[in-house]
Amino acid sequence: MIAISKAPELEDGLVVAVRGILVDLRAWDSGSENMVLLEPATGATIRIVSAQGLREQPSSYASVGDEMEATGELKSSESPPLLFADSDDIILSRDSEAVLTVTVVTENWLLFKNDRICLCGVLIVEPGSEDVRLTDSSREHSISMDVSVEQIGGMAGRYVSVDATLILDPGRMEFELEDCGIRLRG
Repeated sequence: MIAISKAPELEDGLVVAVRGILVDLRAWDSGSENMVLLEPATGATIRIVSAQGLREQPSSYASVGDEMEATGELKSSESPPLLFADSDDIILSRDSEAVLTVTVVTENWLLFKNDRICLCGVLIVEPGSEDVRLTDSSREHSISMDVSVEQIGGMAGRYVSVDATLILDPGRMEFELEDCGIRLRG
């Protein structure tokens, strides 16, 4: 397994395995699919071209935010690097709820903008306001949520899973999670 950020340093034609967070997935009429995986620690990405193998293509089981693993032939001279794989060589490692955090989304927002994602964090209500936010445990990063204090009930201050669409609120020039489904995490 190589770090996605190291792929540009390797030779074209090597067979490598990578792991990253799925940030884009396109299916084509030909049966092939294209994916983009993100290495959250560095922001590096790699494109994956998936040819139909015996297993189903990733679009049948994967969603934006899921952690994926792929093994294939590297074309490192492309920008971003490109990996040619068969659907047999692509697996879902963990679903988004297990890997996608407020920190990852806020640090790589452009890759998640307008996507339906599932992420975890702590629900907070800003003191003296009605602004509900999802934050990381350190409260260093947070995202506004399009929900009212009444809608979250007793979940303020609790660790939750949120299924929502990340949008840019042009009026406030701030990212917001809209159409939110919220549930407590154990």
